[in-house]
Amino acid sequence: MEAMEVGEALEPIGRGTAMTIGKEAPVEHPVPIHPTPYPTTSNSDELQTLCSPEAIEYLRQRDPLLGEAMGRLDPVELPKLALEPFAVLIRNIAGQQLSDRVVRVIWGRLCALCPSMEAAALRAIDPSQLRSCGLSGRKVQYIQGIAERVAEGALGMEELPNLSDSKAIQALTACSGVGPWTAEMLLLFSYRRPDILSWNDLGIRQGLMRLYGLENLTKEQFQIYRRRYSPCGSTASLYLWAIADEGKGRMKPKGSQRA
Repeated sequence: MEAMEVGEALEPIGRGTAMTIGKEAPVEHPVPIHPTPYPTTSNSDELQTLCSPEAIEYLRQRDPLLGEAMGRLDPVELPKLALEPFAVLIRNIAGQQLSDRVVRVIWGRLCALCPSMEAAALRAIDPSQLRSCGLSGRKVQYIQGIAERVAEGALGMEELPNLSDSKAIQALTACSGVGPWTAEMLLLFSYRRPDILSWNDLGIRQGLMRLYGLENLTKEQFQIYRRRYSPCGSTASLYLWAIADEGKGRMKPKGSQRA
């Protein structure tokens, strides 16, 4: 865990209007002031489990405004794992810059063409067959390049859990077509890494800005929040997405009637 100095916890990162229940109130410090360092339980197994009661309580202690929002919203949880990480990675590449509906069509065709969705089998398919699924030539190159690296052992999907977050991201982004955001989302959703808070994700940034009433958010400011939420960044991410969705009318407060 990356430690935070007590002095840093007191550092203001800009002015804004904090999101509160029923009203807005101006605040001097969008990052709440805490006179104490991280709780001593920060290395427990329970804290490393996404959305565990311990992780949620930790975040409430570290950030009262986030804690208030978490209490107002329905509990969030990760979707069940339906695909192996390699298949998720290939699906993410296939779906880049496409609508969900189009992605479902292309993915269905890919699965029909390569039912096992294993690296060696995917690498052996003629590129023209992959293109017939609706993939661009560039995406075919990316997908078969990743399949080749996995088949030859240059990228060990089963070895990623043994690497640090930064090393795992480095290994994934060594593949053409895999950017930092794709790597971070794979670590969060497929590998259940507990401390992923991605600067590269617009929804997470929007959630933070809405929570604190900020008009802008610099990367330096974002890092203060990231350190504050560590080692429970992934749980914070899930709630920040919910806060962003709430601001767009996609999510309603706890107990409200859903359409």
